[in-house]
Amino acid sequence: MVSNDYEYHGIQATRENWPEFLANISRIEDLIGAFHFLPGPQFFSDKSINTRQNKGLLSGVAVGVKDIYTTYDMPTGYGLRGTSLKNNDIDAVVISRLRSAGALIVGKTVTTECAFGASGKTRNPRDLMRTPGGSSSGSAAAVAAGLVSLSVGSQTSGSIIRPAGYCGVWAIKPTFGCIPRTGMLSLSSSFDHPGFFAKSPELLVRAIDSTSGYDYGDQATQGIKNTDILSKFKTKTSHPRIAFLKPEFWDDIDSVARHRFEEIKKIFCTKEIIFEDEHNDLQKYHNIILFYEASQNLYKFFNNNSYKYSNFLKERIKSGLDIQKDDYKSALSWIELLSFRFLELFSGHDALITPGTVGEAPKGFKNTGSRIPSIPFSTFGLPTVNVPIIQGENGLPVGLQVVGRPGCEAEILKIAKFLY
Repeated sequence: MVSNDYEYHGIQATRENWPEFLANISRIEDLIGAFHFLPGPQFFSDKSINTRQNKGLLSGVAVGVKDIYTTYDMPTGYGLRGTSLKNNDIDAVVISRLRSAGALIVGKTVTTECAFGASGKTRNPRDLMRTPGGSSSGSAAAVAAGLVSLSVGSQTSGSIIRPAGYCGVWAIKPTFGCIPRTGMLSLSSSFDHPGFFAKSPELLVRAIDSTSGYDYGDQATQGIKNTDILSKFKTKTSHPRIAFLKPEFWDDIDSVARHRFEEIKKIFCTKEIIFEDEHNDLQKYHNIILFYEASQNLYKFFNNNSYKYSNFLKERIKSGLDIQKDDYKSALSWIELLSFRFLELFSGHDALITPGTVGEAPKGFKNTGSRIPSIPFSTFGLPTVNVPIIQGENGLPVGLQVVGRPGCEAEILKIAKFLY
């Protein structure tokens, strides 16, 4: 475990503390392996560092960026082996908006291969012999180890909430379409969500308010307005109506974590609900859509670079290419029908809470853990927040997620803070 004594606790990266900030990163990075690309001190000019003139919502906040987002000044490798380090000459929209809000982009964090394939080098700061989760491995670990205060990730199935749960950090996967994906590697256009990891819920709020809203390059953002969560977040929440969603994997969670969930349910929840009958169908349809779209996107994008793929990723792409288009269209229709049924679970409630991981992070690094806890919310595009308040039998983090209706980021962030 990485001691908290090594963490850099401030969120401001100024000219005065910049040497200390970089020294902190270099001490821990060799141990954690959170970054794919981390430039040296000479990379940053005085103009890059907060001069206290920028009054943006993220002024001086150090940010790590998952290595599937393009950055004009840093190379993007998509987690592929042997990828030549070349800059893309343009920022992804979310990165451009973070910079405009005053954020300092520190480096590119490790992702599993194309956010879909083999794991990278990152270790879990809470236990160096365990996975940090995936595919936003480095983004979660960088925040957990105190290397940055905020990081950018993405979730298609469980790639934000799962590593946040395993690493014990705050995180949010906003509503589908809330944040533009322009300049982000396209894995599954139906399910891809940008999102964030942070040291505090307020930083999540500031990140969303700084990056949300329409962009012409992403059709999913049509009609989406910029959020103003910060003003709502500061008001008090009194007695929210919360239901506990009991998952099918409940018995697989260790008894210590289950007991803590039971305590939270007893104190905060008015009802226990189950979405069990259709859950197996949901996973099946989710996988059909995911593998079909991912194989089409990755095959086209890296058609001339297949030698860079691991055998694991090649096999996944091949299985997706074998899916028939009629089966894909049928799965899309079923998901639309199931989404209406799922939203009925919110009747009379402001939010649902449910485990975000199946227990603590698994040992080893080949397996990044189960994505099952997040599949319904990625499939239906619902906003969800990881709250780092549960521990398992080994004293390691276990995910708890707060889930809301579409567009209810402010409500679930306030509830998450209320639970904490």
